[in-house]
Amino acid sequence: MHHPPAPAAHPADRDPDALAWDFRHLSVRAEVEGSPLHAVLARTVAASPSLLRLAATAPAGQWAPQMLLAAVHLLLRGPYRDDPLARVHDGRTRPADRLGDAAGHFARFCGEHGEEITATMTGRRAQTNDPLRAAALLPALAEIAARTTGRLHLIDVGSGAGLHLLWPHYHYRYRREGLVLGEHLPSGAADGPLLVCDLRGELPPLEVDLDRFAAPIGIDRDPVDLTDPDTLAWTQALSWPEHGRQRELLEQVVPLARRHRCLPDRADAVAVLPDLIADVPEDGVPVLLMSWSLLQVYGDPRDTSPGSYAAARTRFAEVLRHAGRRVLVIGIDHVHEPDVRIHVHHGGLVRGRKAALTSLRTSPLRWVPGREGQSPWN
Repeated sequence: MHHPPAPAAHPADRDPDALAWDFRHLSVRAEVEGSPLHAVLARTVAASPSLLRLAATAPAGQWAPQMLLAAVHLLLRGPYRDDPLARVHDGRTRPADRLGDAAGHFARFCGEHGEEITATMTGRRAQTNDPLRAAALLPALAEIAARTTGRLHLIDVGSGAGLHLLWPHYHYRYRREGLVLGEHLPSGAADGPLLVCDLRGELPPLEVDLDRFAAPIGIDRDPVDLTDPDTLAWTQALSWPEHGRQRELLEQVVPLARRHRCLPDRADAVAVLPDLIADVPEDGVPVLLMSWSLLQVYGDPRDTSPGSYAAARTRFAEVLRHAGRRVLVIGIDHVHEPDVRIHVHHGGLVRGRKAALTSLRTSPLRWVPGREGQSPWN
C-alpha cells in the first residue's frame, strides 16, 4: 500500500505556510487511511487564514492538524451533538451531501466556537491509542517465542494507555476477503474485546505459550488513563470520524484495563530503559516494543522525515550497544510506509528483518515470512 510522505520538520511550526503544509499532508494521509471527511476538512483549513490562526493556538509541541480536528470532534460528540456539523460528522446526513456540506459547516462551527476549541486543545496531547495494533504485535511475539529459549520480558516503550500490555487477553481473528483464516485466544478465554484484522497474503504465526512470558512492563512520560471518562473521550476524538469500531474497542477495553491495572509507569525511557534491561534475569530475554514511539523517545515527534528517523534509530541503537546482552526489538512504525520489524541487538551488531506491512490503523496486515539468509535469527 502506498502511503504519503511524512511531513518535514518546521522549526517555526506555527508559521501559517508551515501549518497549511501540515494540513495538506494530513488530507493526503486521511484519504489513504479511510477518512474522506477529514481529508476535506484538512484541505479547508489549509486554504483559510482564519482557520490556520485558530490551529496555531494548539499547544506547543503538539501537531496542530490532529489537535484541531480532535477538539472539534470532541465538542461534536459532546455539547454540540445536535449541530448541523455533527450530523455531517457522524454520517446522519445523506452520503451524497456529506462531503459537499462539510467545509461550510466546519468553517461556521470554528468561527462560532473558536475560543472553546482553543480551550479544548489546551493542556491536551495528540497521543493516539488503538487496541487493534495488538493484532500486529501478536505474530511478532509468536515468531520470537518460536526462535528463542528462556523467559521473554516485554517492555513497552512509550506505552501510552498500556493497551499492548493487555495483549494476552484479547481475542484475535484474522481474515482474508471475509474468510476467517485463524483465531487465537492467548489466555484461553475471551477476557477482552475481539480484534478483527484483515490480511493481505498468508496467515502469520499466532501460537504462543503464555508461560514463556513474564508480566509485561510499560513506561511512558505521560501515561493515558482510559478509565478516566474525560481521557477516554479525548482519545476517542483523536480517531477518524469514520472509524467507529476503534472508538467501540476503546470503550470495550476499559473494563479490561481496570481488571488488570495496565496503566504504564510514568517514566522517561531515556533515563530508565538501561536499568529495566539490566533487571531482566540472565536467563531471560528482554523484548522491547517501540510502537509509534521511536521519535517521541529518541527524537523530535514533530520531525518525521527519514533523516529524523535515522538519527533516532542511531541514538536508540547506542543505548542497546551498552546493554551488554542480547536485546530483541519489535518496531511498529513508518518512514515511507508503516511496517513491523524485528531486530536483534547484541554488542553493537544489529540484525533484523521486515516482518509485516501494515497501515496506520494496523489492518490490513501483510505478513512477510523470513527468507533464508535474511532472518535476524541466523
